[in-house]
Amino acid sequence: MQVANTRGAGRAQRIQASVAAAVACHLCPHVTPEFGVQILSTPFKPIGQRESTGTSRARAEVLTDDPTWRQDVFEWIASYWAAHGHGPTWGELRQEPSLWPDELPQHVRRFAIVLLGQGRYLDGTKTPFGLKARANDASAPPATANGHSRPRSNEVRS
Repeated sequence: MQVANTRGAGRAQRIQASVAAAVACHLCPHVTPEFGVQILSTPFKPIGQRESTGTSRARAEVLTDDPTWRQDVFEWIASYWAAHGHGPTWGELRQEPSLWPDELPQHVRRFAIVLLGQGRYLDGTKTPFGLKARANDASAPPATANGHSRPRSNEVRS
């Protein structure tokens, strides 16, 4: 039980440090301590019916299966970290115009980000302002224990 408490304390410290970095960021005046608390209290939301259609998933997979697009995402995240000292939110990533085709609906963008997280391409997905690219080979999705390239989870922080 002591190990679980230590991991929980470590996660809490990472979250606290991440939110504090975003609050202190001069490039993010909208991130106030109150906003940090709001982010922390926002529950994970399952992907909705409209978002989980086969067509939406296929459109999101076209992007996430493209190593060039993934690299663009990773470079944007790294640049964000370099400029801000903390990671972007899922919403900031979803809203970044340089990464997405103009006509791509927000729910497909959201699904693409979920797939990147499920494909183990992103770290910090459960840490506000902690989103970053995972240090691994971005060219192919890693296999999971069940043989699928992506776990079957459908939870995401919006």
